[in-house]
Amino acid sequence: VSVYASIAATILSQRGHIDPDAKMHLQLCLSELIVNAIEHGNCGITFEEKTRALNSGKSVVELVEEKSLDPEIGAKRVFFEWEIEDDYTKFIIKDEGSGFDVNGLKTKIEEEGPMSLHGRGIRMARVFAYKLYYNTKGNMVVIIIKHSQSAARHTPAGFSVEELIFTAKGDTIFEEGESSDFLYYISSGKYNVFHNDKVVGRISAEDIFMGEMSFLLNNRRSATVKAEIPGKLLKISRKAFVTVIKEFPHYGIFLSKLLARKLVKANSLNAITLPDSL
Repeated sequence: VSVYASIAATILSQRGHIDPDAKMHLQLCLSELIVNAIEHGNCGITFEEKTRALNSGKSVVELVEEKSLDPEIGAKRVFFEWEIEDDYTKFIIKDEGSGFDVNGLKTKIEEEGPMSLHGRGIRMARVFAYKLYYNTKGNMVVIIIKHSQSAARHTPAGFSVEELIFTAKGDTIFEEGESSDFLYYISSGKYNVFHNDKVVGRISAEDIFMGEMSFLLNNRRSATVKAEIPGKLLKISRKAFVTVIKEFPHYGIFLSKLLARKLVKANSLNAITLPDSL
């Protein structure tokens, strides 16, 4: 369970959508909700049944293993998926059980207080999530996490001595026609791309680098980039980039794959906007 929760939390952290400190909290929160789907949903373990087992010294894992000996229960699955949008990520956890009385469980948790042996997942999710809700049946929970506008990536190895730039809303990073002497690593923030004074794109920490195409080809900038919100950039000179590539050759491979992905995306967008006659 923790592996799947960790994958989801790591992706959001690596893309700069949540602060590194929030990664562990999200992982624990998702793990608890997935466990709830297994024990309460698929296995049908009741509040009272779990209480008796815990008071007798039995673990939840042992209780789930006993229940799973029933072939019908053992065949049930939990479905875990997520959708990453611009400003938030929605996680959906659904089990194949008959559902449970969500409001009844919430009432019991509140009656027992913070030291209750039950409801840890729901309590954690309530605190951490922007929104949390169950379906009427009680076999699906949706948790929405707002993306942090200030979340920053860690500086990649080899670039720790490079210049850090803290951008304010409206700051110009570079202008169309300028020489491309620097590559920018996006630690945080969102940036609008302008061509002929029109917004043609948007860049965020998910894109990892900014201005890499003209930088690598030694061309002049083909667009102007301005900060949409406050952010942080790492300004990398050509000399520093070459030095680091020699020390960390896999960076070159990674950048090549990144450029290929961006080219495919750009070609797809161009194909959509071309007239049918072409």
